[in-house]
Formats: sequence, structure tokens, C-alpha cells
Amino acid sequence: MRNRFKIIAPLLVTILLLQEVNILADASPYQLKAAFVHKFLLFIDYPESSNKDDAAKQLTICIFGKNPFKNYFNPVIGTNIKGRKLTVKGLHPNSKIDTLLKCQAIFFSKKNQTNLVKQTLKKVKNQPILTIGENKNFLKWGGLIRLYESENRTVFDINVKEGTLSKIRFRSQMLRIAENVIDYEPY
Repeated sequence: MRNRFKIIAPLLVTILLLQEVNILADASPYQLKAAFVHKFLLFIDYPESSNKDDAAKQLTICIFGKNPFKNYFNPVIGTNIKGRKLTVKGLHPNSKIDTLLKCQAIFFSKKNQTNLVKQTLKKVKNQPILTIGENKNFLKWGGLIRLYESENRTVFDINVKEGTLSKIRFRSQMLRIAENVIDYEPY
């Protein structure tokens, strides 16, 4: 029975991760990306120390600069992710470090200025913050996940080296369905 569970469990988790994305096959690119960002939070683990204070009762996705998502996160705002209430808020590009540290995930759209994205990634380097971006060099700059379109599909790459430095653990189910798992040294 246990061996059967070891075989079936990863398959079920992968199906869960892809379920919402497949349902949204005819959705806009940012509807799909919102679904991906939401599902990413289910398949990563933050360090225990990041869960101890009152702010840990919330899991906040911050949208850096202009919000391309419109209201696409609305269906999941307030839902429970690993015992934490999901919130989504905007993030000013010139935010100070104390504001950035209130985010558990930061999404950087491709419309943001490169220098501001790079500066912000440097500010949150080695912090337990899931950074997600669209720019083709995002992982080289020190980001954790690059989310993009390829051959009419939404796919993602993962920078495991930066994840390890940030003490964020990507679950094996997520690593298996990533387009690329990369071990970048940022520049």
C-alpha cells in the first residue's frame, strides 16, 4: 500500500498543479499567469523562521509596478494556503526594504524598467521571498522563477541556486513540470 502511495501521490499533485491551468486554456495570458502564481505557492516551502510573527498569518503576493493582472487574483484572495490567508497588493517600484520584506512573493511584469527590477532583486537577495518575473534575463539577475509564453503555452523556469540561497524549497512535483531547472549564478 505504501509503495502504491509513493507512486500515485506525485501524479495527483502534478494533476492538481495543472488542473486550474488546463481549465483556463482559453484565458488571457495574465489569467493563466495568475493561476500559475497561485499554484506556485502550493508547491514551495518557506523556512520555518518566516512563519513566526503575526504577519505570517497572511501570505502576500506583491505586484511590482503596474499591475497587468486586473482582477484575475480576485477568486483566490482570502483563500487559505498552508494556514495563511492569501492577499495581493501593489508594490511601488521604489519601495524600501521593510516594505519588500512584507511580501512572500513578488511578481515583476516585463513592462517594468530593467534597472528597477535588478535593484529590487538585489534588495531581497537571500530573503525568503518568491520572486517571479517575465524578462528573459530574470533568472540571471537573481530571480527565482521566470514565467513566460513559449510556443503558445505558458511555461516556467526555476533558478534552484537562488531558491536555496533564499531558503525557499521547490517541491519535486514543481521541478518536474518546469520547462527548465537552472542553477544560475546571478550577475
